[in-house]
Amino acid sequence: MLFRSAVLDAKDKTLILGNQNGKILEGNEWTRNGRSVVNTVILAGLSTKVPREEEELIFRHRAKLFNNQKVASLFANQLPLYIMAKQALGRTIRHREDRGALFILDNRVDPFLHRSLALSRFSQFDEMVAAYTDFQVGA
Repeated sequence: MLFRSAVLDAKDKTLILGNQNGKILEGNEWTRNGRSVVNTVILAGLSTKVPREEEELIFRHRAKLFNNQKVASLFANQLPLYIMAKQALGRTIRHREDRGALFILDNRVDPFLHRSLALSRFSQFDEMVAAYTDFQVGA
């Protein structure tokens, strides 16, 4: 793939834009000399599936089994988003010395994701930029 080669051979920083779960990022190894060339992933909205009839049935069964709607929701919604976020962040970490930043631009991020991925929430754009600048300086 010509685009991939151009990115991996670039001497300067390169911006790669791709859709979530898209072919540009999925299934391609974005590394140079064993290190990731990706240091930041921005998820502009988390994609969620529209529940189908069988998924609704599974959700209702889990809610009844656990006797808890919140736990059923965790299995149906938050765990898939957690896996998606970890995989996105994993694009940035391919070597023990790699560091990566993950931005999730979606206010539906549940406290479960905050706890399990140690995410920081920013209400002001300037705060986010300052934290990201500190991250880049420390890289």
